[in-house]
Amino acid sequence: MLLGPEFEKHPDTTRLKLDRLVPKMAAALGLKPFSLVTRRGFGCYSCHLGPEGSLFGN
Repeated sequence: MLLGPEFEKHPDTTRLKLDRLVPKMAAALGLKPFSLVTRRGFGCYSCHLGPEGSLFGN
């Protein structure tokens, strides 16, 4: 899991971001939330760089 290190270091804030912040930001921007199946939509790495740089073409 890409967010494994974040869950280990900051489980409460990571869960809060995934459960509340990402869906609200996606809705505010008029985008679909990120889907693990399609690898498309608004998610953490739409704004933040992943371990290897930008991910998923967002």
